[in-house]
Amino acid sequence: MSQAKVENEFRLEDVWNASNAIIMFTNQNKLDLKLGWAFEDVVDALEKPVKRYNEERDKMVRKFGAAVKNDKDQPTGRYNITDQEGFQKATDKLGDNKVKVEFYPIDMNEVEKAGLKMNGQELRPMRKLGVLVMLPDEPEVNGEGEAKDIKTPDEKKSEMTPVK
Repeated sequence: MSQAKVENEFRLEDVWNASNAIIMFTNQNKLDLKLGWAFEDVVDALEKPVKRYNEERDKMVRKFGAAVKNDKDQPTGRYNITDQEGFQKATDKLGDNKVKVEFYPIDMNEVEKAGLKMNGQELRPMRKLGVLVMLPDEPEVNGEGEAKDIKTPDEKKSEMTPVK
């Protein structure tokens, strides 16, 4: 969908946020095959660090929380965080870890052509990682692979008709 692969280190929390935003967006929209495939490729690229983040965060929930029990005094699998400050510090430290990810970004023009809309909660995390980029429109080419009908700003100006 775009030309250059993104290869960079990002904060683990930013990777987690972008992955969740992509999943939320793709679950709420019907995407054509090409666009859906591109989003899924990015999710696949982010999967390993997201899984690590979730596993570590689950350990922290158990460490800083108390198990919720049902009426029969059996654990429900849910936890109430009892040490909010400790939990927040630990998750902040976890989220600040850098992880290397590689993916091909998705051209925002393709998303717009498909008539899809995003809210800020979906857009911000994806832009932060470079998942969505605004690529320049491709110029039309003639049979020999050369760009055609490209005009300089001066040529465009001379074609304009003056307003009377």
